[in-house]
Amino acid sequence: MTQENFSGNGLSHLSTNYDNPANVHLVNYLEIPQLVIDYIRGRQAVLESLGKWEDRIVFTALDPTENIPPIFLLKHPLDVQAVWGKSASALDKTGPFYEAVRRFAGQGLFTMKEDETWQARRTVIGPHLQPKNIAAFGEDVDRLTNQMILQLRTGGVIHDVHTYIKTLSFQITVKTLLGVDAQTDEALRVADSLTKINAFIAANTLMAGLPEWFYRKAPAFLPSTRKAVETLDTYTRQVLSSPTACASPLLAHLIAYGPEQSSRLSEKDLHDEVVTILAAGHGTTASAIAFTLQLLAYPTNRHYQDVIRKDLKRGNKTGALRLVRNAFLEAMRLYPPIYMTSRETTEDIRVETPLGKLAIPKGSCVLISPYLTHRHPQFWTDPETFDPNRFEADRGEKIAYLPFGLGKRRCIGEHFAMNVGSVVLAKMLEQLEFSTDTFSPPLFISTLRPSSHLQLNVSRVE
Repeated sequence: MTQENFSGNGLSHLSTNYDNPANVHLVNYLEIPQLVIDYIRGRQAVLESLGKWEDRIVFTALDPTENIPPIFLLKHPLDVQAVWGKSASALDKTGPFYEAVRRFAGQGLFTMKEDETWQARRTVIGPHLQPKNIAAFGEDVDRLTNQMILQLRTGGVIHDVHTYIKTLSFQITVKTLLGVDAQTDEALRVADSLTKINAFIAANTLMAGLPEWFYRKAPAFLPSTRKAVETLDTYTRQVLSSPTACASPLLAHLIAYGPEQSSRLSEKDLHDEVVTILAAGHGTTASAIAFTLQLLAYPTNRHYQDVIRKDLKRGNKTGALRLVRNAFLEAMRLYPPIYMTSRETTEDIRVETPLGKLAIPKGSCVLISPYLTHRHPQFWTDPETFDPNRFEADRGEKIAYLPFGLGKRRCIGEHFAMNVGSVVLAKMLEQLEFSTDTFSPPLFISTLRPSSHLQLNVSRVE
């Protein structure tokens, strides 16, 4: 690809252009419909194809008169750090995906545009998710995990391990963050509703450009989606009216938010934040735990389970928890729940990295894919191999590791997810042994989750 290929790429209004075209893969916008069709048919295969292309992929109108903002997919960690990290103030959560999420989740912390209200809301929620406060959740996490382990101790083939983990993760989220106890059937019903909504959001994103009336009417056309929305809405109102909800420091703080009555959250604001906590608090953590179990259950990795149990038996809890944590981190490297995310530029961005200069116009869509960056061969040795020990030492790979994002909008629940994931896995692996001879491919929806047919053989540890 020569420099001349970029003379009509829609970026000529910027004084700085690409000075190293060899690092850029240019894709005509006319190719996007076929790419979307291929993506629906086999999302993992398309991602793997994108992984083989150059580190900077640009979808653009080759005709400069078409005035269509380009789409940038950045894979190289240094590009991601330069644009997503250092230039974060020029990026915002707009575009088809976030508009689809807002139709169901409203204006919670995850979906809000970056402004003073967002910053104030993050300041309220953030301290409740820091390690010193998360430690107080330990008793509830232990109790709920032990309840689930009792259900699994009968042994045999568990046909959908993710369902058990998803239910547990939901119960932990609502109890520790919202102060409410959820029975198993109730937790599964609401968690399944969130999964259905998740799938519909993914479909909405891929169908970007359809008229507004479609998005307003679509839930009515799909009874399962309409029922899922009603289930989530009803449960959210139950949480907010629960007499135990105010015992939750986080929810009590949100209810009392603001130094003056006029600045307190409205009923809709509270509703949207609870929906955000329910959706973001359990789903991604559950997927990461289930992926970890699936990887540890595979024949080539089963010895890690033995090491963990031996350490626990010898009283080396620190060593066992460190290996559990590293396995959890490695599972999120291979299968990050947020496998693709986007932002829209609110101003022109110009950066320069070892790959060369990069100019991104205002109004462009910028994509990053942790799934692809976590497999970049320049930063990861044997990137397709499950190797928890790679996290034992800092080998310069942290810059290429972003399961929780980066920049000002880095996941606020990172410490919560790491704590819950590590504790749940440690308790499960202490009492149960998992095995499988097959590896079920993951499902790429709006988030990455294990297959609904994830089967693991479970046996009690004597």
